[in-house]
Amino acid sequence: MMEIVEKNKIFAAVRTTTPELALTAAEAVISGGIKLVEITMTTPSAAEVIKELAAKHEEVWVGAGSVNTVEQAKSAIDAGAKFIISPICVPKIIKLAKEQKLLVAAGALTPTEIWQAQQLGADYIKIFP
Repeated sequence: MMEIVEKNKIFAAVRTTTPELALTAAEAVISGGIKLVEITMTTPSAAEVIKELAAKHEEVWVGAGSVNTVEQAKSAIDAGAKFIISPICVPKIIKLAKEQKLLVAAGALTPTEIWQAQQLGADYIKIFP
């Protein structure tokens, strides 16, 4: 799983105020050659956007960002997300993603949070702020 990230290197994070704008933005970055597209869960109807993009673009890894709850993670997974990115370190989100064999990135700030995310099995750690 990590090979696709290392090969493509760029995640396009799509955060918009409507699902229509999210689809338009995602289609634009995909047409520009981006293969890793993150739809943030702050986007209205994010799971529906993920579902539509994942069905239409099998060659693209579409996933969910700004995932703060297990419910959001489940919604994204059910929609076909191939990765989960959270700005925080939630053990249950990491566990769920790993059980589903998805790539998962957890957010952290302190050395303890970074260590915890790594111990829980996060594939990547997104350093904040």
